Amino acid sequence: MNKIKENFFDGVETIHLLNSTVRMDFFTLQPPKDGEKPVPEVQERVVMPIQSFLNMHAAMQQIIDKLVENGLVKTQQPNMNSWEKTN
Repeated sequence: MNKIKENFFDGVETIHLLNSTVRMDFFTLQPPKDGEKPVPEVQERVVMPIQSFLNMHAAMQQIIDKLVENGLVKTQQPNMNSWEKTN
């Protein structure tokens, strides 16, 4: 049986397109120093063809739809900037 390498990341730092590939930089949060906020540190870059990225997006959307359907997450309206807020 093949072992699958498993990595944990706190989030995605950047996603960019270069030479027909999508490049995603993943980060982990490093411990804060002297009461400061945790510092994100890029740990790994995943590079894939555009079509594979689109396939991954479709698969993630199916999972999100299922989570919403099961009531495990709620959809949110995008946050409004202060200049967009109405009084």
